[in-house]
Amino acid sequence: MFSAPSNHFIEGKRLLDTWEKVVEHVKAHGKRSDDGRIEIDGLGVLTTDPLGEKHLPEGIADFPEFKEKLFLVEALVNPEISFYAGQRLMTWSERKTVAQLKSVCDHLRAKPTSNRAVMVTVNAEEDLPMRDDETYDFPPFLVFDFKRRDKLHLITYLRICDVIRWWPINLLQLSNLLDEVSNRVQCQSGEVIMLIGAAYVTENDYTKLWPRIKASGNRLKRT
Repeated sequence: MFSAPSNHFIEGKRLLDTWEKVVEHVKAHGKRSDDGRIEIDGLGVLTTDPLGEKHLPEGIADFPEFKEKLFLVEALVNPEISFYAGQRLMTWSERKTVAQLKSVCDHLRAKPTSNRAVMVTVNAEEDLPMRDDETYDFPPFLVFDFKRRDKLHLITYLRICDVIRWWPINLLQLSNLLDEVSNRVQCQSGEVIMLIGAAYVTENDYTKLWPRIKASGNRLKRT
């Protein structure tokens, strides 16, 4: 469904192959800083079959860097999980409760001709600094844009992402969200596209952690 002519637009089919393309692209084309970070400002990532791999494979999930984060993969659809963005989709309660996830599903189900629905996690009154000594306090995901064509697709804006340590977790979160909404509105799940404001790797992770991940991934592809 989606296409975008860009020097920083990656397309893959499922989690493992898309993840590898993303990491290698950031490493090859990112700008290097003195602190060892390699970063691209503005990266688009399209995963055409995000539900084809619904879990982080065991060989990788057992890594300490991911094992402690696995509970977060359902954080956008499970209100019992404490996760900033997820809570704002399901039970956002500043002045009143705004159940955005339910509202989006109700809207798409009630209006079959409607081709889009949007959820946001930013409240300018609450999140923008009012004083010079305050800092921005935004969730990582800022916008979720559902598009219904032949299938239901999801576009999201992610303000920053460590693409080795967090990108696969984020994709699984989005895949679960897309699956949940698709099931509720009785529509087939489609693609996920992530627009990342700042995508980065660190030299240390790329030289030490990433080779171990790739080795595990290659073994999984051969089985």
